Amino acid sequence: DLIGQPILNFIDEIPFSKEKSSQLINGFPYSIKSTTLTENFRALYLEPLFRTPDPENWFTDISDFFREPMWVINEHYQLVNYNEQFKLEVEKIGVRTVSKGDSVLYPEYPQKYLQFWQSIYNRAFQGEEITHEFERPDQASGNYYSLSVVPIVKNSKVIGVACFTKNITDFKRQNEVLMNQSQKLKKAFGIASMSEWEYDFKAQRFTWIEGTSKLLGIESVKLPTSWTSFIKLIHPDHQNGVKQAFETARASKFLKIETKIRLDQKNYIWIKLSGIETDDSDQNFRLIGIIQNINSRKLAELQLIESETRYRELISVAPAIIFQYNISTDTGIYYSGKPLDILGYTVDEMIRNKEFWTNKIHPEDYKRVAKH
Repeated sequence: DLIGQPILNFIDEIPFSKEKSSQLINGFPYSIKSTTLTENFRALYLEPLFRTPDPENWFTDISDFFREPMWVINEHYQLVNYNEQFKLEVEKIGVRTVSKGDSVLYPEYPQKYLQFWQSIYNRAFQGEEITHEFERPDQASGNYYSLSVVPIVKNSKVIGVACFTKNITDFKRQNEVLMNQSQKLKKAFGIASMSEWEYDFKAQRFTWIEGTSKLLGIESVKLPTSWTSFIKLIHPDHQNGVKQAFETARASKFLKIETKIRLDQKNYIWIKLSGIETDDSDQNFRLIGIIQNINSRKLAELQLIESETRYRELISVAPAIIFQYNISTDTGIYYSGKPLDILGYTVDEMIRNKEFWTNKIHPEDYKRVAKH
C-alpha cells in the first residue's frame, strides 16, 4: 500500500548527510539514515529507537521529542537517564538537583508517595508492564497524571525500567463534567419518562440505554435488539404505520411517531419515538433519539375524546335544544340536533341568521330576554 506514495507523507524531511537524524513517525521515535544509490535514488534506513533493550541507549536521541517526564532506572533504582522535563518536575517537589546515578526513591518524597513509587518499580522489576493514573502530592495538588512503566529486558532478564508520565488533568476534569452532565440527563429523562435509543439500518439492530426496561416495564432481556423483535412488540394495528415511519425517515432523516408496544401477551402501553440521523463517519445510516412512555397522557386523551363523544351522543337525543351563543357577535356557535323537532327550524337556519331570535321572540318578552 505504500508503494508509489511520497515519502514526505510519513517523515518531516529526508536527511542528506551521512549522520543519523531522529524523527517521530506515527508517534514513535526512529533513527533515520540516508545513503545515495544513484543520481536519482537514495536509500533510507529507519531504526526504531524504542525497541533497544539497553537502558542507556534506549534514551538516545528521543527524550527531546517529549514534553512530558521520561526516565530510565536500573535494578537498583538508580537513575540511568532522564529528560529535562523529568528534572523540572522532580525538583518542583523539593528534590535537590537531579543527576544520573541518583536513587529515584527520593527521601524528599512524602512517605506514602515514596511507597507508591517503590511498589510500582518492584512490580516492573518482576516483568509487569503498568499503566496507572495518580494524583501528585505537591504544590500542583489536584493535577492528575497517567503513568506508563515498561520493563527493559535483556537476555530474558529485567535490567531496567522505562517510565513516562503525562498530565491528564484536563482530560479527567472534562470526563467529570461529562459524567455530571450524563447523570443530570439521566435524572431529567427519568422525570420526563424518557430514555435513549439508536437504530442501525444496515445491521437492523437497536441499542437501548440503561433504564429503558424500567421505563417501559419490560424485562431488560426482552428489549428488542433486532428489527424483527422490535416489530413483534408493536401492536398489530400499528405495525404498518411504524414500518412506514422508519422507511420515510431514510429520506427525511427524522422520525416521530406514537404507537403501542406490548408489555405481555395481553397488555400494551403507548410510547412516543423521536429520532434524527447521526453524523456517522462510516456513511452507515443510523437514527438516534428518545423513547417516551406516554401511556398516562394518551389514555387521558382517549378518555377525553370518549367522554366528548358520549356527551355529543347524549345531547343529540336529549328532548331539548342545547346551544352555545357568542354574545359579542350576536351569533350562535353550536346547537344540538333537536331544533327541527322542537321549533321547526334547522340548525343551519338558527346559526346563519343573525336576526333569528329577534324575529322569533314575542314582543312582550323581548325586553326581558334581551336584558338577560
